[in-house]
Amino acid sequence: MQRLSIAGAFVALFALTTGSVHGQGEAGNVETRLSAVEAALAKVPAADPWALVATWNNGIVFKSNNGQASLKIGGRGQLDAAWFAEDGDNEAMFGDQADGVEFRRARLYMSGKVHKNFEYKAQYDFAGSNTTNRPGFKDVYGGLTGLDCIGGVRVGHFKEPFGLEELTSSNYITFMERSLTSVFTPARNVGVMAHNTFGEHPTGTWAIGVFRNTNNQTAFGSGDGDYSVTGRGTYLPIYENKGEQVLHLGIAGSFQGAPNNSARYRQRPSAHLATRFVDTGTIRVNNDQRLGGEAAYVCGPFSLQGEAMAMFANGVQGQNDFCSFGAYIMASYFFTGEVRPYDTKKGVFKRVKPNNNFLGGDGSGAWEGAVRYSFLDLDTGQDLSTANTELHDVTAGVNWYWNPVFRVMFNYVWSHPSAYGNLHVGEIRFQFNF
Repeated sequence: MQRLSIAGAFVALFALTTGSVHGQGEAGNVETRLSAVEAALAKVPAADPWALVATWNNGIVFKSNNGQASLKIGGRGQLDAAWFAEDGDNEAMFGDQADGVEFRRARLYMSGKVHKNFEYKAQYDFAGSNTTNRPGFKDVYGGLTGLDCIGGVRVGHFKEPFGLEELTSSNYITFMERSLTSVFTPARNVGVMAHNTFGEHPTGTWAIGVFRNTNNQTAFGSGDGDYSVTGRGTYLPIYENKGEQVLHLGIAGSFQGAPNNSARYRQRPSAHLATRFVDTGTIRVNNDQRLGGEAAYVCGPFSLQGEAMAMFANGVQGQNDFCSFGAYIMASYFFTGEVRPYDTKKGVFKRVKPNNNFLGGDGSGAWEGAVRYSFLDLDTGQDLSTANTELHDVTAGVNWYWNPVFRVMFNYVWSHPSAYGNLHVGEIRFQFNF
């Protein structure tokens, strides 16, 4: 629109100047000049209201002139390296943990809105996983927003609403890997979900959905009984100074059906290149119920966060019922004064923006130190005949944010599976996300 106004001004100026050069009388010149201006402006093409204008906002963003459509193209790359040291008991039980490198994530996506209220996103991960080693779908969905009655509805393949750490993007989590409690989070499945905020700033969020359990790599699933119902609610008792002080509380619950009455629960230490240390094996269950509680506190550069989760599984065909429990607590501090940013519309944490960028700015970027303790027991009542179901982790980390797009992460992990020695892991990640 600005370019059109400038072009029109030049055309009008030219028309007026041309009229004056011809030396017509003063009285007769006014109408002649105005007619020339109107004719000249009529020839200037009007701006296309649906034309997309490109900008940069930590990613390539296109927006239409009328504000009715948007498109963002982005992605992330996370290159990891890990070094392992283990004692004899640990190696005898779980085998040698080999040093290695991997692209933990390598994704591209497109997202945006059409006619303001129709949202969409399509994301593909080329890194796959270290089990299937195949690329696959991540978030692929469409939806409606701004509905008077319920806020928004989303349909497709996306994360079930369960867990603060799980729902916070891997771009913005404090450590390279999520805690041991991630074994309880359903992550992505195909389904339909209603979601909204409430309160003025807003004060909280809620979401509830029905999902069908699928393979995360291909978004495909088949079988009887493999449906789930999952819901989450969050509340902000404290939200001051645009997020400089935040108290977040949340609760989530999920009923998960087991495809073909079969399930397997297992978890590795907080290092993706390690093998899984706790594993129930394939067991016969009808369904399981999961409950999670979450809390986070931000006070300037200091933040504290924790979650506790429990699962009760109903055994069938001679399999005992059993209960599992996990929890973590973590603390972080920005030595350079940044505040961990909180997204009030989603009830999660979002992108850190350094006060002074490294190189491209006039500072050293943002420096953050963090520590976390995590615990998991997949069989609290010892109803299963598995070798080991209990695991303890301590993770210490330093994050160096060069700017809002690039960061380097350093993690040390001490992992202790009960009665089976100790594992020590040093990790580093080079990451970009836009």
